[in-house]
Amino acid sequence: MQFQSQLLQKSEQLSQIQKSIIEKQQKKKSEILELSQSSKNQKHFKNLIQMFDVLQQKPFKAQEYETILKLLQSIPKYDSNFEFISVGAKGLVLGTFNKTLGFKTVLKIQQVQSKHEVVQEVGIMRDCQMPLVIKFYGYFYLSVNKNDDFVVYEIEKCSGNLKQYLTRLQKENIALTDNQKMQIAVQIIDVVNYLNYNGIVHRDIKLDNILYIESQSDVP
Repeated sequence: MQFQSQLLQKSEQLSQIQKSIIEKQQKKKSEILELSQSSKNQKHFKNLIQMFDVLQQKPFKAQEYETILKLLQSIPKYDSNFEFISVGAKGLVLGTFNKTLGFKTVLKIQQVQSKHEVVQEVGIMRDCQMPLVIKFYGYFYLSVNKNDDFVVYEIEKCSGNLKQYLTRLQKENIALTDNQKMQIAVQIIDVVNYLNYNGIVHRDIKLDNILYIESQSDVP
């Protein structure tokens, strides 16, 4: 009886030792994975900084841009690997994966000139939601420095703009049929009419500002 009790005790001790070894191994694996991920994120972060540094047109100071990236990376709902899409005179456009929504979105970042203008623009984007208008998911502010606020508009991620689409077709020696040209023209006219009906005049209609999404149909 005493032998059985000792055997049971030894078995329990052995089980505890094995459990402790497994836990240590798992912890070590987790730490290695975390370090690896951190290293990847740092490398990606440096790449984003370098891409900004070589730009001729810079809407923000380099330090502001770095702070914006760090603030965005601290938001849990966004994947930390942001995609540099474009930059303009007024702002910057980054691609990201929204974990909450479960798909890729675009963050359009601009310096706030007037909060009234921001509210006005948000109102327009919310009021003008239809299949041919880019989807609007929300907005928020970033406090980058003591003097300035930045606004981030989260919108639908598209495949590109019409200029890029037509350039790609030209490189591939693909010509649009008359029917395809008509479909594209009709979609553009429909959107302009829709905006005008809602009291909005688009003052910068050009190929660069007409976005498209790849689809199974003849035209995007």
